[in-house]
Amino acid sequence: MEVLLSLIALLIAFAGGLGSALLLTPVKPPRGWWELSGTALVFGAGIVSLSSFCLGFFVQGAVLRWIITSACITLLLFGWRYHREPLLVRLDTIQAITAAIVVVQVGLVTWLSFYRFHLGWDGLFNWESKARIAFFNHGAMPLSFYTGRLDFFHNGYPLFFPLLESWIYGWVGNVNQTLIKLIGPYFYLASVLLAIAAVSRLSKFRWAGVLAAVLLGLTPALIAGEGSASSGYADFTLAAVSLCAVVHCAVYWQTGAIEAARLTGASAMFLPFIKTEGYISLLLIALAVIPKVVRDRSWKIGLWLLGPGLATWLGWTVFLRLTHSFPEHDFRPLTVHNFLAGVPRVPDIVRWSFQELVAWSHWSLLWPLAIAAIIVMVFRNPMPDWYPWAVNIVVPLALFPATYILSGWEPVEPHLKSSLWRLWLHSAPTAVVVSAALLARLAAIENRKATVSSIQAPALGRVKRPTYDSSGQRIRY
Repeated sequence: MEVLLSLIALLIAFAGGLGSALLLTPVKPPRGWWELSGTALVFGAGIVSLSSFCLGFFVQGAVLRWIITSACITLLLFGWRYHREPLLVRLDTIQAITAAIVVVQVGLVTWLSFYRFHLGWDGLFNWESKARIAFFNHGAMPLSFYTGRLDFFHNGYPLFFPLLESWIYGWVGNVNQTLIKLIGPYFYLASVLLAIAAVSRLSKFRWAGVLAAVLLGLTPALIAGEGSASSGYADFTLAAVSLCAVVHCAVYWQTGAIEAARLTGASAMFLPFIKTEGYISLLLIALAVIPKVVRDRSWKIGLWLLGPGLATWLGWTVFLRLTHSFPEHDFRPLTVHNFLAGVPRVPDIVRWSFQELVAWSHWSLLWPLAIAAIIVMVFRNPMPDWYPWAVNIVVPLALFPATYILSGWEPVEPHLKSSLWRLWLHSAPTAVVVSAALLARLAAIENRKATVSSIQAPALGRVKRPTYDSSGQRIRY
């Protein structure tokens, strides 16, 4: 019964996300059910978490839960009612194979979550502890948590993940640390659906979505271990929401449609509320969209793209300042003195970063493939096809290692080796998309060569030499 209630809680979130996605795109919805469903999963979780935080200061308990439930159902009804194009599901052979792979992968991640991996240190003390506090405060975070000067639970961390866990606790009616691990498979499903849609569009091959699903499942850091979809960490959640924003950002670059801009902005809105590193993810989205906004002078669209994320960032920052929440101390402030003091670390940081980049146990061949894919796209594709992907893959690979110049740890090696791969994980699903697109292109080239060879070889075999009679005239058959 408790498992059913947990699934109902997540299904309500999905309903709200689906309705909001349809309302934001009444004319041109996300292409296909893969992209629409993945977007709805991300939006739904964000709606539940942000609503719980904002409304929790005014109402709690069953009233809060049913207000959010009613809002999600209302969004679905209005979205379905005002959507101007029919939503049809066509399941051909390729889609059936892809769907089967997705089902198997989500089942595997769920099994790993329940039976092989625990919540972990961060999952317990940084996230689940806040979910427990919210649950015992009737679904809302008490203001005293921030004003009580108690920093044991890192009260400066955003609340997207804990409030979603508390949402499940509220529906179940008790604290159940096993059932909140359904959040990992929930976001894995969102990631794989978005990756399938993005690779099919980027490569121009519908069957390429199969490669995206397979490659996502073959990346160890995304499936198992700390920060993965089967852990109780918020890293994979940030990765899924970042992928959603990048996917719609890429569509905006290709089409310039305001519908894609709305979906990009709505996705980016949740980034600062997931983890502190979400600020960097929001910055990457801004870097990805600003050149096109400035080039096209599309200031209204720019407001859709950047306004929601900046509003969330500003609101959360002001809230922490007003409550005098404790700052984090893993990194030193950016000053000339601190920067110069960290410069001698650069050679070691470069060496350790390269070792992590090719670490088979974490990434398999993901990053070498992604870098090769970006290089190929830069030389063979127009800028709208590669720019948003390059910004959200290449920049984090260079930026995150550079931040360890300001690390407050001494020596810095344990800090980098314990956290850099989790920072890169935030961009890993995005890297999966371009890697799968590259593999699809290579497979198409090989298939084209094989097809040409099979056509030409029999034709050469049937050619007969001309014969002539005694007078020198060619004999025709």
